[in-house]
Amino acid sequence: MARLPPRRTLVVVGDHSYLTLAHEEAKILELAWPAAAQVLIIVILTGLITGLTPSLRSYMAIIMPLALGIAAIAAGTATLVRMHPDSTQVLRLLLSIEAMTAPIWHVTCLALGLVAATSMFFLEAGLNSLWIRMQRRFSNNMHTLSFFGAPMPGRVESMRQVAQVASQPILFAALSVFSAAAEEFFYRGVLLLATMEFEDKVVYPLLLQAIWYGLNHVAFGVPAVIGKTILGISLGAVALAGGLLPALVGHVFYQYLVYRQFTTRPRGGRFRKKQIGEEQP
Repeated sequence: MARLPPRRTLVVVGDHSYLTLAHEEAKILELAWPAAAQVLIIVILTGLITGLTPSLRSYMAIIMPLALGIAAIAAGTATLVRMHPDSTQVLRLLLSIEAMTAPIWHVTCLALGLVAATSMFFLEAGLNSLWIRMQRRFSNNMHTLSFFGAPMPGRVESMRQVAQVASQPILFAALSVFSAAAEEFFYRGVLLLATMEFEDKVVYPLLLQAIWYGLNHVAFGVPAVIGKTILGISLGAVALAGGLLPALVGHVFYQYLVYRQFTTRPRGGRFRKKQIGEEQP
């Protein structure tokens, strides 16, 4: 992984000089994590407004990824500008330019991204099945959400909307690539790679960026939050090894698997067709 300058480095940009302290823990807490909280708040507020507005409710599967993507790009860019005035160094960090000098390592990282995405997809599928069995056993209303008494879209309705978007491949692909790129830039790029300096502090930002990432999927239920948190850890590890590109490839492939589960029919009836709500987003 690319390394940034020492903890205190005088960076000269044009006629201005900056003393960058970006990698001190205080700086991380001051800039990166509040930005993650801001993105989560925007996502929650967008979900509430959209879910409580009848004319917008049926478009939540389109509005939410757009809102998350725009918020992530805006917050990530603002944070990077404040943390790293040297844009060239930031670019080298996020893309791990040094890793690209070894083609076999770069290919290996791409493969790891695909393996991570596939493994996490099926892991979340197992979590979904377990959660649904628990719902059927203990409660009949666990799909229902409300906000001060007003009904909100639950998991079943959210998955039905995703299925409708998946029926339009171009729209689904555009939303998937945009949201995946924005999320990788913000969570694996800004919250992880851009806040790294010492190897013995890898676990702290790796876990936190994954938790923030998972919380953004609360509308899809507990399995999605857990599954996306683990996915965030996996893609974070891939990003640490080879930069954002392998993580982005893995994320996009994960979205492709999501698309396939909504559009592929079982062959010969050997597998029962999933009910809406059993899929993962």
